[in-house]
Amino acid sequence: MEHLDLEGKSVLDFGTGTGVLAILADMLGATDITGIDNDEWAVENAVENVQRNSKEGIAIFRATLEELPERQYDVILANINRHILIQCMGGLFARLHKGGDLLMSGLLAEDEMIIRKEAEAAGFNVSGVSHRNGWISVLCRK
Repeated sequence: MEHLDLEGKSVLDFGTGTGVLAILADMLGATDITGIDNDEWAVENAVENVQRNSKEGIAIFRATLEELPERQYDVILANINRHILIQCMGGLFARLHKGGDLLMSGLLAEDEMIIRKEAEAAGFNVSGVSHRNGWISVLCRK
């Protein structure tokens, strides 16, 4: 995320979990941030973390991508397992503005080729892959 320009951008934190990526997006200058998760405990935890960090501008919802009101974002952050990413790749593409970025992380290095293939099949251009200790993050552009 540190290499993304988030200043003034709209961000969707898909599978927000603890809300840490939404909070970091706010710290990096994003101004319109939504976090969603389908797990009730995760949503409660994310809301608590947003409040503890005094980040009132972050909206957290219990929802799936399909349940989220239709709109597009400048950036989507997704630190979630590959099966969910593959299942939702087309929906993630539809939720991004043209020229928008999808940053997927928390993926095993061995999953790189399948994630690349699925992202490209959905219409994304893979613009970068970062490797660290057997894990990868994949940056895609619409």
